[in-house]
Amino acid sequence: MAILGYFVRPLLSIASLLLWVAFFLFLLRGLLSWFPLDPRDRWIRAISDITDPVLDRIRRVIPPLGTVDLSPMIAGLLCWFLNVSVIRFLQDLVRRSL
Repeated sequence: MAILGYFVRPLLSIASLLLWVAFFLFLLRGLLSWFPLDPRDRWIRAISDITDPVLDRIRRVIPPLGTVDLSPMIAGLLCWFLNVSVIRFLQDLVRRSL
């Protein structure tokens, strides 16, 4: 079982890093929605292409409230919750098994 822990630990670290990157992308997406930006800009388009699949699914469940779109905040909180609770719990579990 300890040998498996040596393979799982780096995977959990990578998952944690990816969740933090996703958190900051959703945060950035929410902040950028406050400003009139050119949607043809390659950086804006890249952020939109990365975040839209998740945000579209959230918007199906919770539609925007007038002009306020809560989906970036919900997605960011979900990433934060998964990282702080689930990933950390699994990392502690693996650490105890070693």
